[in-house]
Amino acid sequence: MPIFDLTCNPNELLPTSTQLRTGMEPYLDGSPVGLDLGRQAAFRLWELRENTDDWEYVDQLITHTLEQSTNDPVGVRAHCFYTALSMWGEGDAYFRWITAQYEACITFAHDHALWSLYGVALQSRRDQLADKHAGGDLSHADYHAELTQLETLGESALQVAEQHNGEIYHALFDLHLDLHHNTEALTSLCRRWQAAAKTPDELYDAYVHPFSSITSDACWAHARNGIAALERALDHVSPDRHWSIALGLLDFHREVVEKYESSGPLPHNLVDLCISHFDRAVAVLRQYIDPAQHNNLISTVGCAYKERGDFCRRHKRIKEAERSYIAGIDYWDFALNQAGLPVSRDNSGHILDLRRSVAEIQ
Repeated sequence: MPIFDLTCNPNELLPTSTQLRTGMEPYLDGSPVGLDLGRQAAFRLWELRENTDDWEYVDQLITHTLEQSTNDPVGVRAHCFYTALSMWGEGDAYFRWITAQYEACITFAHDHALWSLYGVALQSRRDQLADKHAGGDLSHADYHAELTQLETLGESALQVAEQHNGEIYHALFDLHLDLHHNTEALTSLCRRWQAAAKTPDELYDAYVHPFSSITSDACWAHARNGIAALERALDHVSPDRHWSIALGLLDFHREVVEKYESSGPLPHNLVDLCISHFDRAVAVLRQYIDPAQHNNLISTVGCAYKERGDFCRRHKRIKEAERSYIAGIDYWDFALNQAGLPVSRDNSGHILDLRRSVAEIQ
């Protein structure tokens, strides 16, 4: 596969090493790459990686990226590691390559206090080892020893990583599930993770990621605390962050409902509780997602009404389901009008689904 041009529009955004150090996602927002050839190449690296599963081709791209002149060599190399760790492959050659990438990344991330990258490296290594173990290429004893080493590295990093360490906790939680089955220790790790979370995104991950693994006798207190923490966060962030927290809350409310439903038929009081979770989620979405500013999220709110209606229908709350579907139709009319958008083929499909659902239960 040929090497493509690694230059791009100078206005494209990519996080710098400083921004990555504060926990910014590697391919979201950031600063303009400008005329910095290394940063341009790192931006193009992400684009090209999205269109290939060939790790050897990506390795060539990384080599070319690192050869470009740059004023931010740490940031460029960090993006190369993020890209490398996202690759999957098969065979001994691939495993040797990804192992070398991981080992170099762990040292690099620690030396430059890039703790999110450090956590991602731990998670990637865990996943690679699990894949090799499942394929019969790694004995159980060696697998257990490798995971224990990862756990030790994670705990050691937390001794110095005082901020932006959520990815490390994320990796440690999964490693703990692999290595131990101690509920008390797992709960303790979750509390440490929650206490360390400094941003709404970190809070969301600290509460939502462990949720499916929390035992049933503790999960509802965990959910209540997580939702309350995110709702408090709405009062302490700039307005341009409200919509993303609202989406996080929608996901958490949805997680709660799914966990309830997974336990079997629900008594009336739990059906009522689930409906209240949908209602709280929709209320936050309606409050913080302005159709005129976030027209790409109109379908998210509209579909939340559809989900609520479907839940009510599954649990024989037919009148409540009908009200939810009609409210969803009304929301679509309101939101498209507010955003000044026509009824397109995409959104007309959502509206037709709601109308069809109303017709089916009348």
